[in-house]
Amino acid sequence: MAHPGPSRRGFPRHGLLGLALVAVVWPLNWGLEGLRTHLLFFPLWLGYVLVVDALARFRRGTSAWTRHPRAFAGLFLLSVPFWWGFELLNERLRNWEYVGGERFGPVAYFALSSVSFSTVIPAVVATAELVRGSRWVERCARGPRFAPGPGFPRACVVAGLVMLAALLAFPRQAFAFEWTFG
Repeated sequence: MAHPGPSRRGFPRHGLLGLALVAVVWPLNWGLEGLRTHLLFFPLWLGYVLVVDALARFRRGTSAWTRHPRAFAGLFLLSVPFWWGFELLNERLRNWEYVGGERFGPVAYFALSSVSFSTVIPAVVATAELVRGSRWVERCARGPRFAPGPGFPRACVVAGLVMLAALLAFPRQAFAFEWTFG
């Protein structure tokens, strides 16, 4: 079924809310002294998600949120354990560290981090939705095609497990696999 064309009703309201969030939170996050990101990360990235989803809706007439609002909201919940998995891997890899976490107790740190981590998958989905409607991406659809055979899913699982094993065994040499093994 073809999706409707671009909306003629103007820029979606949730995008305006997102623009307001970014306009207020971005300067606060950069301008305030001391600890602030633990409180401002979520509203800043929520603003991003709302704006990008609204841009997709405005441009294409549809977006992830407007098609399935409950499923889109569920992405915020799914994102939390997903990103904690990356944090668990980072205990071995030591690719990044957060400054200031020691100022919170373990429960507060977990709660604040989880709220921040909740924006990862919605941001990726909204961005993919926006990019998908771009002309240069549409031109790629006419390019060479890859037709995987029936053994392809199994090969992907095996490759992912090999990358994970290499990542854990050789964290300095295989750190890039953290973003590709899954």
